[in-house]
Amino acid sequence: MPAANALLFDELYRTHHRRVQRLCLGYCGGDTDTANDLQQEVFLRVWLNLDKFRQEAALSTWLYRICMNTCLLWVRQTKRRPEAAGSTLPDVPTPPPDPQAGQLARLHRALGQLPEADRLLMMLVLDELPYPRIAEICDQTEGNVRVRLHRIRQRLAQLLQYVPEEDDAF
Repeated sequence: MPAANALLFDELYRTHHRRVQRLCLGYCGGDTDTANDLQQEVFLRVWLNLDKFRQEAALSTWLYRICMNTCLLWVRQTKRRPEAAGSTLPDVPTPPPDPQAGQLARLHRALGQLPEADRLLMMLVLDELPYPRIAEICDQTEGNVRVRLHRIRQRLAQLLQYVPEEDDAF
């Protein structure tokens, strides 16, 4: 890979790794280990395909599409093999998380219950992307994105009523 691509990859990673991490967390319902694995897979695909980027869209849009496709593939594979979604190792007790982390974990669990396409839209909104950018990434009109997000927020509010606090989950 040319040195220019290596520099571009480094910049892309530095700029977007947190956003990719949050998007992956939303897809896997807040499971940090799985999100880390998905993030690695995303950036591996970016690295392997960087020379194939055609510059028809923004580089960040291309990255989000790779992330979305990687996460969707994981969701589909997990649905086919439900045993792969859970860990076979015993849970190790951890110190209690701070309240904000608990609320974030609860949000990710609720997001994990949304359909794949809805989950993607919400994760992009939580990532504070503007609606025109979300519409471009999802290949939809901005008006359609706004209507769908309104409905998704209503559904998410309903789901959050039934998602227990971390302490209540056991």
